[in-house]
Parts: sequence; structure tokens; C-alpha cells
Amino acid sequence: MNHRLLLLIAAAAPVAAVLLWASDAPADDMSALFRADMTAIQQASTASPDKRDELLDKAIAEFRAMLVANPKLVRVHLELARAFFLKGEDSLARRHFEIVLAGKTPAPRPVPTGSSAAWSA
Repeated sequence: MNHRLLLLIAAAAPVAAVLLWASDAPADDMSALFRADMTAIQQASTASPDKRDELLDKAIAEFRAMLVANPKLVRVHLELARAFFLKGEDSLARRHFEIVLAGKTPAPRPVPTGSSAAWSA
């Protein structure tokens, strides 16, 4: 099997788990997850480069899952933009910053089945 495919599958598994959880999670659980991701972003600023990337990747995956569940969460777009910016993903950061600045969140889209659902936010 292709090594890149194995890495992609391994990276998508936690995101898929968060997506399944986020679709049924009560609002209080989503708030707790959001606060944990905010803490992870703050910790990333003083972490070693490897730990920094790990913290940011986790927060990004979970913010994306929240946006798949509810794309109108402006604060989540803002924090996702900030996480992308800290990671050096300028084009992705800009996309989410522009959504926040425009005040127009994207319309909800049906979540496709399969691994592509994790990347739709």
C-alpha cells in the first residue's frame, strides 16, 4: 500500500471520530472542546516545534469538525484562522479571516460520507 495513503488514513481517523462525536454532541460538550482547543493554541506558542505542530493540528482538526457540524460559528472560524496562521498556512488562515471580517458564514452543506467529510470545513 502507498505510504502517503497510509499517512492520510492515519491523519483522518481522529478527525472522523471528532466528526461523529460533534454531530451528536450537546452544546456544553462542544463548548468544553472549544475551550480545550483554545488552551492548546495558547500552549503551542511556548511548546517545542514538534509539540507545537501536534497541538495546532489537533485544534485545527477539531475546529474543522465543529464547522462541519455548524458552519455559522464565527468564533470558530476566527480561532481556526488563528491556528492556521500560527502553523504558517497563510492561504487557509486568510480564507477563514475573510469569512469573519465579511460577517457572512457559508451556508450549511450536507456532509458527504467517507474521508472527504473531514476536509470540507
